[in-house]
Amino acid sequence: MKAKIKDMVSRKKEGTVVENLMTFCVGLIMIAAFLIVVLGGFKMVNDRWQMRQDCRAAMLLMETEGYLKEADQDSLVAELTALGLDDVDLHPGTGGADYTTDRRVHYGDPIYLHVTGTYSKKTLNWTATNPTTGESGETFEFRLQSTAKQ
Repeated sequence: MKAKIKDMVSRKKEGTVVENLMTFCVGLIMIAAFLIVVLGGFKMVNDRWQMRQDCRAAMLLMETEGYLKEADQDSLVAELTALGLDDVDLHPGTGGADYTTDRRVHYGDPIYLHVTGTYSKKTLNWTATNPTTGESGETFEFRLQSTAKQ
């Protein structure tokens, strides 16, 4: 009985060249699609992290100087725009914590950095028959408060 079962199991047909090639191609396509999705997500995460780092560097300048100079404002806006942030606004509010400190304050006074903008990200949508691409905007907002140390 065991020999009969063993004989039936060992009679498994080898795959043909076409079947093996199709399996390989499908696997390759799935791996490529997975890598595209994963690497696209990492780019967005990396961009947002770099935007936060740029804002923190601007806050360090503000702590040292007591405010964010106009040249530093322009530099921060240029860096954020290069990372894909559109409609960068350093003065979205009317004052206080909603307003970036842009005039010199005294030692120990609070200073604020408030940056808003829209991060455009490309999306890939799959329908039943074809892939389509599009863009969607995501709001980026960064708020920091510190103390002037100049």
